[in-house]
Amino acid sequence: ILRSNKGFSDITGYSSSEVIGKNMNILNSGKQDKYFYEQFWKQLIEKGAYQGTIWNRGKNHSLYRQWVSFTAIPCNNGGRKYVAILSNITEQYQLDQEVRQLAFYDPLTSLANRRLLLDRIKQELATTKRSKLFGSLIFLDIDKFKSLNDSCGHHIGDQLLIQVAKRLSAILREEDTASRFGGDEFVVLIHAAKPDADGAGNNALIISNKIIDQLNKPFYLDDGEHFITPSIGYTLYSDNGCIAEELL
Repeated sequence: ILRSNKGFSDITGYSSSEVIGKNMNILNSGKQDKYFYEQFWKQLIEKGAYQGTIWNRGKNHSLYRQWVSFTAIPCNNGGRKYVAILSNITEQYQLDQEVRQLAFYDPLTSLANRRLLLDRIKQELATTKRSKLFGSLIFLDIDKFKSLNDSCGHHIGDQLLIQVAKRLSAILREEDTASRFGGDEFVVLIHAAKPDADGAGNNALIISNKIIDQLNKPFYLDDGEHFITPSIGYTLYSDNGCIAEELL
């Protein structure tokens, strides 16, 4: 770092005297991996400019989201210097995340909501047109959930739904999607990764049995121990011309 202004100090907490002569990696947050920085330098060297958002870490170790714009400045000796313009967009990022959470996630369980589920099913169906792989869609609901709500109260029903959601999430891989479809109905989208229907069907059966095993274990709610059973079924999808609503 050759020079910095007051705006840099306001954002990072570092005065000019603390950073002159230092490497920019003093701001490294650890949130971006080695590949990110390889692509960053590749674009900056080849195109002479880079724009994007990154996470950085200030002097007080707090993380902040930042919009950055780097521009290469040719030097008389044939080398380059770089001017970086930095903007702290943490508040806007957090607001965007809150809006996204409200738009795409169930407020009770934090699982994907119906809107996000349908969008991901459509993405999977579009992908299978190219890959020809098979995935599955698992639909389940809780038997006699209305009776639990009526006899024990909605707050107990809500506690149960939250715990069901946690158990579903613990079973699945990162590329799969667990969603609350509505009420006591849950849908699990299994990423298309099997080369044939038999493989996808066996995988769906294994995951369905894992779900049943997990949901057959006791639930400890405010009013004591409860046992539930789920009704569950699945269907397969691939490049078969189906749309999301038909699969459901």
